[in-house]
Amino acid sequence: HNRINELGVAEPIIQQQGADRVVVQLPGVQDTAKAKEILGRTATLEIRLVDEDKSDFATLEMADKGQAPIGDDVFKDREGRAILVKKNVVLTGDYITDAGPGVDGQSGRSTVNVTLDARGARIFQQVTRENVGKRMAILLIEKGNTEVITAPVINEEIGGGRVQISGMANTQEATDIALLLRAGALAAPMDIVEERTVGPSMGEENIKRGMHSTLWGFAAIAVFMIVYYAMFGGISVIALSVNLLLLVAVLSMLQATLTLPGLAAVALTLGMAIDANVLINERIREELRNGNTPQASIHAGYERAWDTILDSNVTTLIAGLALFMFGSGPVKGFAVVHVLGILTSMFSAVVVSRAIVNLLHGYRRKVNKLSIG
Repeated sequence: HNRINELGVAEPIIQQQGADRVVVQLPGVQDTAKAKEILGRTATLEIRLVDEDKSDFATLEMADKGQAPIGDDVFKDREGRAILVKKNVVLTGDYITDAGPGVDGQSGRSTVNVTLDARGARIFQQVTRENVGKRMAILLIEKGNTEVITAPVINEEIGGGRVQISGMANTQEATDIALLLRAGALAAPMDIVEERTVGPSMGEENIKRGMHSTLWGFAAIAVFMIVYYAMFGGISVIALSVNLLLLVAVLSMLQATLTLPGLAAVALTLGMAIDANVLINERIREELRNGNTPQASIHAGYERAWDTILDSNVTTLIAGLALFMFGSGPVKGFAVVHVLGILTSMFSAVVVSRAIVNLLHGYRRKVNKLSIG
């Protein structure tokens, strides 16, 4: 699940099937070969000290033939040269909390920036303090093959728990290795036994129905608001349109896949977003009934309805965040759209509608009547 989320897939479905199979459904994946490569790879990281005392030419030549000295292992670097490293492992990938691709500021080559946890940072700091001037080998172990990525000299004590691994061939390799280290090595190798590519015909029909339901819901809300609140209802409909536009724009920026749960959240957002405008309009009506002037009623309507709008949206936002934190798959997708919809609706209901009302009535010193039903 960690690796699939790293692929940037929207709403993956992961289920156990039988004793030794896992079914993985990845909607929206374009490069299936890349997805299979990332899912099936296993990689761990080890940091060991280079055995400087035995790294003479004769010993390395014997080690290159498979005869490593006692207490050492021999591995090859990316240029094919044999390197003697001690069997004692200083650190493993278990201490890694984060990893990401980067660029070396001096050489301009691709790197992997690794962040260690508190215990790993203490161990790494102690080892580098005690072995200044010696070399430290960083080994990548993948599918039983061990390769020395880099073996730099320790120039000084390194604290803070941040390690930069150089020697990457290109940016893509740095990104892939960082992904594997960040997601953690699989407990066992995984083999792809069956692969299916499902066409979008059935999903397309469901999406069309979801879109139609959303549009019909929007139309029904628009008719009700205009009939019940007249011009202020029309302003509320414009604000609702801006809310829908903002929500779609944010989802596009996040490159989210619009699925049925997402459409359900959009439809729910429309109904909830207009609630704020209803509160504002009713407050303006109440102020007018109390004998206030139209301008004062507009001001009081927006000011005094804000607390109620904020309370209702914050409580709903808490529920949406709980769905996102504890849900999975479609539930999490619904929660994302739901939370974003709450934020955009608060902006559109208060800021956008107020701006339109000010545009229509703000320049007029005296307003005799408001068209608010």
